[in-house]
Amino acid sequence: MTGYYRTIVVTTAAFAIFSCATFFASSASARDRHNNNRRPAAKPINIKPLQAAVEAAKKRLTAAQQRGKLAQQKVQQNRSQVETIATALQTAKKVAAEVTAEQKALQAEIEDGENDDSSFGKAKRSLADAEQTFEVARDRVFKSPEYLARYRKAMNSLDKAVQLPKVRAEAEQSSPDYLSAKRDLESARKEFENALYELLRGNSEWVDLTKEVREARGDVADYQGQLGSAKIKHAAASSSLRQATREAAAAQMAIRNGQNAIKKAQAYNKKVAQHNRNRNRR
Repeated sequence: MTGYYRTIVVTTAAFAIFSCATFFASSASARDRHNNNRRPAAKPINIKPLQAAVEAAKKRLTAAQQRGKLAQQKVQQNRSQVETIATALQTAKKVAAEVTAEQKALQAEIEDGENDDSSFGKAKRSLADAEQTFEVARDRVFKSPEYLARYRKAMNSLDKAVQLPKVRAEAEQSSPDYLSAKRDLESARKEFENALYELLRGNSEWVDLTKEVREARGDVADYQGQLGSAKIKHAAASSSLRQATREAAAAQMAIRNGQNAIKKAQAYNKKVAQHNRNRNRR
């Protein structure tokens, strides 16, 4: 075969091979386009719900900040009120203590000014005698070997809470002298209190001081009630402030998270748009 014919054969074979390759390449490209056309296009993320959530969080933040501002004002007001009432209470206690001390001093002076032959003096002496008699009778019962032995036994028992009062009651009932001395002491104490009352109410200065003591103690009680109420209000305002602070922090976090989610969604949507443009070009 001459060189010319060899060239024609080689050229013809090469053209045939190129034609086959082009045909198969075109077929493959057509199949890819067909497959891409059958595959649905990627969908972007709808960011409107995310934006709505961020706006709702901003509204919650504004509301929480407003509540926190009002709560802070109440906290300051209540703290000032607590401090003012506490100061007034201390002053009232000081006044009550001073007036009470003055009353007691005057009462002691009035009592000391009475002689033994007065009604008060006789009642005072009778009370002292009754107290002495009672002490002797009491010691005779509760310091006796018999009682002490029963007391120790009751202390060592498993039900001492029951046995101790029982032992004491039985000891009292078994001693007529003790019971009599106890009754005489109670009677003498009542007579003394009556005599003292009659003596003191006859002194106008003591009566006036007693009224001042009563009023001063009333002021103390009033301020104590006001202070308790003010502390409750202060605690409630502080609790509201803490709640508002927590709600504001939660809203701020929701805003940050929502904004981050929006940025990621926007970035994803850009990729989707680019992907879909590339797909349409094929």
